[in-house]
Amino acid sequence: MSTKKKTAMGVSKFDVLLTKLGTGRWNVLYFFVAGFWYLWLPGEYFGGAYMAPELAYTCLPPENSSVISISKDSCSYFVNDTDENGNETQMEYACTEWDYDNSVFTSTLTAEFDLVCGQAYLKATYQSALVFATMFTSTFSGYLADRFGRKNVVVVTQILFSVTSISISLANNFSTVLALRFITGAFFLPTTYVLAMEVCEIKNRAIVGIFTGLPWAIGTMIWGGLGYLVREWRYLRLTATLPPLLLFPCLYLIDESPRWLILRGDDTRALKVLRKASRWNNVELPPDNELKKIFLDIRLEQAQNNIQKKPRRQIKGCDWRKMPLLKLFRTPKVRLITILLSIMMFMVALSYTGVSLSGNIYGDDPFVYMVILGVTQVPSYTITAPLIKWLGRRYPIIGCFILGGVSMITLGFIPADISWLVLTLAMIGMFSVSSAWMMMAVYLTELFPTEVRMQGMGTTTLFCQIAGTIAPYIALYLGPLIPWVPSLIYGICCFIAAGAAIPLRETKGLPLLETVDDLECQAISQDIPDEDEETTKFQE
Repeated sequence: MSTKKKTAMGVSKFDVLLTKLGTGRWNVLYFFVAGFWYLWLPGEYFGGAYMAPELAYTCLPPENSSVISISKDSCSYFVNDTDENGNETQMEYACTEWDYDNSVFTSTLTAEFDLVCGQAYLKATYQSALVFATMFTSTFSGYLADRFGRKNVVVVTQILFSVTSISISLANNFSTVLALRFITGAFFLPTTYVLAMEVCEIKNRAIVGIFTGLPWAIGTMIWGGLGYLVREWRYLRLTATLPPLLLFPCLYLIDESPRWLILRGDDTRALKVLRKASRWNNVELPPDNELKKIFLDIRLEQAQNNIQKKPRRQIKGCDWRKMPLLKLFRTPKVRLITILLSIMMFMVALSYTGVSLSGNIYGDDPFVYMVILGVTQVPSYTITAPLIKWLGRRYPIIGCFILGGVSMITLGFIPADISWLVLTLAMIGMFSVSSAWMMMAVYLTELFPTEVRMQGMGTTTLFCQIAGTIAPYIALYLGPLIPWVPSLIYGICCFIAAGAAIPLRETKGLPLLETVDDLECQAISQDIPDEDEETTKFQE
């Protein structure tokens, strides 16, 4: 088979069109929008660290009460009183007012709404509400983008996100805060990233992926700096939520995804967008009549991809039947991949979120801790791409999880007064976990066949969100009570994830599989894939 034919099989016709268009000002504007959006998300995602932190507090009994003592946890006090028989006895009453240590934070949700003692779990609830909402909205975000267009979804969600996020700063009761926090999380949609990827030519997708990941690390550092400069929670929220408003002029300038327009059959708008892109990028595209033929080819190609393919090799025992539901569990191999990847994604998300929110355990200064947390993630977003290209996927992921597990479990036995060692081990754990997460983002797209790739990614993402909802209770609620337990949990999670990766196959240098049947046949047939099965893989 010729090289030309292999390229046509490996690269979609729309990717060929993007290659002709090249990368210039038009594409960079999309990348900037995605990067700037992710730059300010850490302030929302890690908001609980500064807005609902753990504070020292002391019970304030009523002034006229004869207080004997206050409980060690400052949640109750004891007074001399008389019982029904007139005998003097000690009575215990729950505290209703507290004096808070405001030496670090001037104003917090913790102090304003008394999130202590029996209400202490609400600090973790504030953090979890955001991620909990994404468990529902992420399931239909793809449908919304496919139905109404990428740009429309980006604009609407950006408006609603800004309105609800700013409204939290004006809330006067904690129930309203939680409700608005949940609604804000509902607009944490990945559509901005999808739009940026759809206008990126294939050779630059790995670089753009890093570009959109680095702002998260930089944004984490910025969040640490903002927390240090602004100690009042309402003004801190405004400081972190107002800058994304600067995106609106850019949203006016960007266009709808030409790929979406072509697949929807809106050739007129698609031509207009591509002509504008060619002017901005200073390139020449074919005449309109030729472009329309290309559009038709793209739609035909998509239609063919949507048709369930039959196995290319008819092997006894490999005639797997289709099922309308539960495609991820209908055959042994894809079922194993789904279960193992779901376990790994749950464990990595729990560890990552937990360590990120554990500044009150691992760091003396919550602001320095957040900045170092961001610095630690920079190499995670930059070295993982060459690492998996040279060494493959499975072994580097297993190695990162083992390193993270060792560091986190060791951390549980280190005295808190050796602060430099505690912080060092925590950052080693963070580097290992975030690196593993970045590599898994590539690995899972290669393990799932094309037929179920989107379903597989959606399922594993759901487990990430469940873990992100649970992690704040471990870091912010359980951590202050038993400081060594979170470290042990994170370490065990890393080892479980490493064990789950062992049965998975290495995907480096292998073609992407198209169907579940191909996956099952490959397990039986050890033949070398034919040349016409070779494809160009994502980020390679």
